[in-house]
Amino acid sequence: MIELLVNEQLVELSEDFQILINKSIADIRNPENRSSDWSKTITIPGTSVNNKLFGHLFEVGDSITGTSFNPNKKANCTVLLDGMEQMRGFIRLTQINVLDNDDIEYQATIHGESANLFTDIENAKLSDLDFSEYNHILNIQNVKDSWDSQIYVNGSTQAFEYGVGYVWSQILPKRISKNTNVDQWKTDDHTPCLYAKTIVDKIFSVNGYQYSTDSFFITDRLSG
Repeated sequence: MIELLVNEQLVELSEDFQILINKSIADIRNPENRSSDWSKTITIPGTSVNNKLFGHLFEVGDSITGTSFNPNKKANCTVLLDGMEQMRGFIRLTQINVLDNDDIEYQATIHGESANLFTDIENAKLSDLDFSEYNHILNIQNVKDSWDSQIYVNGSTQAFEYGVGYVWSQILPKRISKNTNVDQWKTDDHTPCLYAKTIVDKIFSVNGYQYSTDSFFITDRLSG
């Protein structure tokens, strides 16, 4: 289902309303390089809800009061598909058509960018991400717990799960042989590691994105 928000208000759309955001093969193969500039001309029915939103305009140049929409200024808009953001930008009224029985419809252009994770994180660094929810005391018990028992999240314990949170690992230079006797391991022999999935989940969440339930990001290959 397609939804259109103008100034954070839901617009009523016709049942056959469609917005196609085309992606070329090049976009799919190299999503980090794709251009996300986008524009589309749309028609919005003159329902009571929409007329109230647009201030009961009958001419594009009219002045209106009592609404956040100003036809002489750009208005923020967002396009959602099944609840997930596809595009954000601005909308501009270009024409108002008077139909039979004094009904009207609005013609408008939407300008913006397709929702693009690669654009949003273009200049971001991993060091910008906050993983402080996993802070805990460094001791040998917490190290061992992270392998297959529990971890700390926001100061409380949480059951161990592959791909979630952290694990203490022995990452040593090849020139140093690893002591295989667990009883002789020290805390200094270990390095805290975040799961790749935990990092990916953080990148998506802080930028307002989600991935589908059939995504690569929930496979054992990423979680393990």
